[in-house]
Amino acid sequence: IGGYAEKLAERDIMTPETLAKRLASQETRSRLAKDLDVDIQLLDRWRGLLRLLEIDGIGPAQLNLLEAADILTPEKLGADSVENLHRRLVETNAARRLVRAVPSEATLTAWREEAAAAGA
Repeated sequence: IGGYAEKLAERDIMTPETLAKRLASQETRSRLAKDLDVDIQLLDRWRGLLRLLEIDGIGPAQLNLLEAADILTPEKLGADSVENLHRRLVETNAARRLVRAVPSEATLTAWREEAAAAGA
């Protein structure tokens, strides 16, 4: 969200939950994109990241790692094998040092199962 926190706060969007509600439909995303003077693709990216945060065990640090590895939605989390996903996260973390420990394959499996159960 970075440099947009002030603009969001001016629109009474101060929590991830409030932002998620405002990004829930194409209509509200389009309106907010116009209001913030940003490309709707940025808001689509935020929406995917917020959906990842809904998965048990994914917090800000894990989200940063997933984003750095270009895993931006629950669908992308489930698109590759657990082994490949784990390898990508290990490589990303080795290059960027974002988390102390990369999630285990068992944790990644649980995240993927939760994402699938939620309809991702």
